Amino acid sequence: MSSPRRILIIGTGSIGLRHARLCKERPDLRVEVCDSRPAGLEEARKVLGEVRTWAALDAALASKPDLVIVATPHDTHQPIASAAMRAGAHVLVEKPMTLSAAETAIIEGLLSECDFQIGMKAAADLEEAMPLLGGPGILLIVLQVAEQSGNIGRQAAL
Repeated sequence: MSSPRRILIIGTGSIGLRHARLCKERPDLRVEVCDSRPAGLEEARKVLGEVRTWAALDAALASKPDLVIVATPHDTHQPIASAAMRAGAHVLVEKPMTLSAAETAIIEGLLSECDFQIGMKAAADLEEAMPLLGGPGILLIVLQVAEQSGNIGRQAAL
């Protein structure tokens, strides 16, 4: 078996911790979390047990994670996703991916310059989202589809 991929969950609110718990169940992923709030990192340690934690985003991204999930306040999605892509990571962004067409264009520009994949968790309504929230996690579905199709590392859709 190859070594586990490093996945960095940025944001330790309820959604970030849900992703982290689901990812930690997979032996092919090594979960790390990043949050600038000490209380958020403490909560992550309580919920997840032994995981590497980062207080500084720059340091976490400089460590070159393979995959990043952005689960932070909406106005931070674009700058964090862009920084993660520049650091060489594949990225999943919680919805909304960005708050404006201009922010989306920035991410689109990075995709055309780089060999990365970005995904966004989305559902039309809460009823549609509920099975995903209780299931294996949309990130894991995205990864499995990407791996099976050979698309990991290439833009599949935006």
